[in-house]
Amino acid sequence: MMDTRQNPQLGIEPLRESCLETLNDFASRMEVAMKEAHSALTRAADDMACFYDAHQREAPLYMVRDKFWLNGQKITMTHPMKKLDHKWLGPYPADC
Repeated sequence: MMDTRQNPQLGIEPLRESCLETLNDFASRMEVAMKEAHSALTRAADDMACFYDAHQREAPLYMVRDKFWLNGQKITMTHPMKKLDHKWLGPYPADC
């Protein structure tokens, strides 16, 4: 880069302090806006996690010989039409 006389800048922070007051104001406003955006995104992520976790429940613990039903939605069967196929398969005993 030295032979092409280019000086690439990798960040948004100024490399040196400017004597222009408007440039310093702009840089400080951008820094404040970036902090506000970061806090808003963090708060939104926390809210989404809270709403997601409200509808989740822990998986049931199965013992040996307990019976369970298997969701047949993504299982390929030999039935000619998926629409008329069984939606749930089972009951199957749990073997460990």
